[in-house]
Amino acid sequence: MENIETNLKEVRKAYRDMLDEQLINSFIKGFNPHELLRKLLKLEYYYTVRGKYKRDTSYFAHQFIYSSLIAADKLSASGENPTSIRFIQSPGILLARDKIVQSRMEKNNKDSQGEINSIREDIFRRVQTNMELFADTQRIFTITSPTGSGKTWTGFCAATKLRDRLGGNRKIVYVLPFTSIIDQNYKSIQELFHNSGEITDKERFYLLKHHHLSGQVKEENEEGYDPASSPVFEQLLTEDWQSAVIVTTFVQFFESMISVRNRMLKKFHNYAGSIFLIDEIQALDIKYYPLVEYVLNILCREYDSRVILMTATRPAIFGSSPNDRLPAMELLENYPDYYSRFNRTCLIPKLDKIGLEDFVQEIAALIKD
Repeated sequence: MENIETNLKEVRKAYRDMLDEQLINSFIKGFNPHELLRKLLKLEYYYTVRGKYKRDTSYFAHQFIYSSLIAADKLSASGENPTSIRFIQSPGILLARDKIVQSRMEKNNKDSQGEINSIREDIFRRVQTNMELFADTQRIFTITSPTGSGKTWTGFCAATKLRDRLGGNRKIVYVLPFTSIIDQNYKSIQELFHNSGEITDKERFYLLKHHHLSGQVKEENEEGYDPASSPVFEQLLTEDWQSAVIVTTFVQFFESMISVRNRMLKKFHNYAGSIFLIDEIQALDIKYYPLVEYVLNILCREYDSRVILMTATRPAIFGSSPNDRLPAMELLENYPDYYSRFNRTCLIPKLDKIGLEDFVQEIAALIKD
């Protein structure tokens, strides 16, 4: 308190461009550190001794507030202004998708993959229809369909439809298990954006890719180099998820939900109201299923988020939800029917011991057949 009063001129100088001087003076005069400490100790007593507040919701409230504070502080320290992120609505994305599909059919032999394309289109339409029906009543969705059935566009278009139905500018966070497949899915979504014809500003305000290698300063001869952009601003934009659509990894997404690291935690405030499209959920270690299910339920229930889980091999997560958990809605209710229509390799494990000679004879017989 003494330091604030002694350096009052410096305090006013630092905040005069952001706050009214009368407000600054009012804060300084009314600031009582001893009273504040007393209130904090009282809250601690209620939390730890009497258990007055639910600790799980209190924990996430703390994380949310602290994340907002960190993000705002770092942006302020950078001297940059907040960005205005840009959204492309569902009709534009759907038209772009139809345009690309039609172009590919005309370019290639229409009959070469006729049945597969028909299956993909059927899956796509069913998922979009069901999302239209249940967007207002459900918070957690699943899409279970075979590999190669077009889940990337199916899920992303469903997420944009969900965003439009709910209203407001909700961010879509596309979560993938490995950095090795992020580029492929990012380019797939990028193709939709480019074909929508609605990009009128820098692409990063619409679509952003974030993993542990993102946000690094690009050299002049590198793709994506922008001489007009500040490296600090670029890093802040990426790490704080300042974009309408973010394509990221399991590590960035899940560790930010429960983290004590500033760099991870500072984007957590973006989780409120966002739509999480989690692909290949079965790649997550099974021991984390209960924790992930629990945390995602809190985000959906307390912070108005939505979750869409996509997989070809549906794991035992959000299967039979307890009474205090939100149920998951399958958007492709007849998904088992589609697996029988794809040619798949079937692995039959034979665990009995076998000698080398018998093994050779068995393989020779299979080859002969």
